[in-house]
Amino acid sequence: MCRKIHQEQLDFEQCQQQFSTIRKTFTSLSNELYTHLTLADINRLATQTRREMSLSATTRGIRLAMANFFQVSQDAMQRSAADVQNIKKFMDGAYREFSKQYGLKRLRPRSFSTEKYLREIKHLEAVHNNMMRGLKLYLTGQVVLANQFYSSAITGVREVFVKANRDADNWLRTILAPVESQVQERKNLLKRRLDSSKHIRTASETMHMRTAELHNKLAATADQLSELQQIASGIRARLWISEKDLPRLHKVVSSSTSRRPES
Repeated sequence: MCRKIHQEQLDFEQCQQQFSTIRKTFTSLSNELYTHLTLADINRLATQTRREMSLSATTRGIRLAMANFFQVSQDAMQRSAADVQNIKKFMDGAYREFSKQYGLKRLRPRSFSTEKYLREIKHLEAVHNNMMRGLKLYLTGQVVLANQFYSSAITGVREVFVKANRDADNWLRTILAPVESQVQERKNLLKRRLDSSKHIRTASETMHMRTAELHNKLAATADQLSELQQIASGIRARLWISEKDLPRLHKVVSSSTSRRPES
């Protein structure tokens, strides 16, 4: 049993090392996703777009700045979609490998998609383009137009990225939890088995010590009995009494005692 538990402990240590490797790769892939969903880049893009619109001397320059903002935002969301697929594929393989090697429950990563956020950005772009068709750009000042674009399109896109970050963060926190939970459960089970093994080993050692103590006492008693038998033999030899005469002598002594007059 001890050998079996020892082998289980070695398997678990290997399981923990493999889980640690998976966690490192998972963290690296997650950081890649965050780089494409980062609000810092959107804020820098918004500031750059607003400045370009304010400084542009032509309607074409203003339209290009607006179009570039939407294009860069959509590109970032599309790259994040590829990151999500990479994470899902990696974790699906990790779940499958852990199930095969260590007997953990076969699980599948919870689904997540950035497609809906991409659709929201495209919808904002379509709404903005329709609005722009009704404006006479040559009559609207660049600063005013930049402020309108910032308060509608840029703010809307930024809110989309805020939601995408929040949902991605929740997804990433839960996607690794099932394996982590099972590894922890396996660790607790092995700890209980090791504790039980220690108790059994301690009880066994105590029993062996008690048995050895009893054997020593039995040997001492046997020695004492042998010594008493030798003393008895010596006494009989001095009295010239053989073992076969002992019952007869005992009978004579008993008879003599019973006939003794009372004082």
